[in-house]
Amino acid sequence: MSTELYNSKLTRDNKSTIAKEDQRRELAWLIKDVIKPDLPSVIDNVEECIELLNSNEISRMPITTGAISTQSNSPQIEGIVTRQGPNILSLQFTTKFQHFHKGQIINFKENDNIGNLKYVRKFPLLQLDIINKGLSQLLQDLEDLEMIEDDIQFVDTFSRIITSIMHLINVLQNPPDELNFPFDNNGLLKHFYNAHFEELCNSIHHLLSLEIVLSGDQLVLDFRNLDKVIKNPWCHIDPVDGTSVVDKIKEQQKHNRNMKLEDILADNHIIVEEPTILNNLMQSTFNKESTTIQQAQFHISRCVTFDNKVVTEQEKVSISCSDQELIKLVTKLNSLEERISNHFNNLSYIAREP
Repeated sequence: MSTELYNSKLTRDNKSTIAKEDQRRELAWLIKDVIKPDLPSVIDNVEECIELLNSNEISRMPITTGAISTQSNSPQIEGIVTRQGPNILSLQFTTKFQHFHKGQIINFKENDNIGNLKYVRKFPLLQLDIINKGLSQLLQDLEDLEMIEDDIQFVDTFSRIITSIMHLINVLQNPPDELNFPFDNNGLLKHFYNAHFEELCNSIHHLLSLEIVLSGDQLVLDFRNLDKVIKNPWCHIDPVDGTSVVDKIKEQQKHNRNMKLEDILADNHIIVEEPTILNNLMQSTFNKESTTIQQAQFHISRCVTFDNKVVTEQEKVSISCSDQELIKLVTKLNSLEERISNHFNNLSYIAREP
């Protein structure tokens, strides 16, 4: 009987080589026999999402806080929003805010041309537009994926695809800042009611605002009655960059956290006075660029720049409405994301360093 000795270093090298070869074979098997056969079905699902998003079917959704009552002091809204594909076709509603035009009922009723879509001024929903373009690119990437022969390139491309689908779902859940108050600048109301915007939305001291966003499978409409700030220096808007004094102060506070508020106010040429009756009278009558610390804190915490005006929010009501076509779309997108994620998790597990 004889014993044969092997070089331990060679054995370790062989083990590493064998492990890498096993990994390569397993990855090739997963791509060829599991993922690629599933790609046509995944592509079909993406095409279904695109068809749902661009459907010609018109969805009419009620928006309401309940029946309009002259007895109630709470904000009241009642109306209908109409959507087709990635666009709003029509927005008609009645609103009542206690402090807007002394609680009068205001009617927003534009001419309804939905019977003849040729003359409808469509308002594009940015989130759906982003998703529409993203799905078209995703479809192209998946079709390209079917043709890729190199396994490493396949994994890299698949990684970009899962990132894309997760981004699209995030866009549905988290609207871009430009759609939210105070960055939207009343684009929706100006679009549908531009000819009567001043008459319907403006008063001497107040301004109505409305923004519409998607939150998952629901449309969310935020109605606000805003107080116009008319007191100096808080109402100043810089004509060069469109920012207010409050914007500049907040920016300084963000970058100079240890700087006293009094010093920041001084940098903006605002004099701090003690809160006495005489000083309050002087501020309101003569000295337009002075304030008390309490007044400054109030304005800094409440004021925002909106549509080239400085405002504070006085009343707000938020209304959500369900859209059956959007519910189908979101369900399919979530299912698609789960399916692609499962494939990617398997790819990542096998493609990791042995």
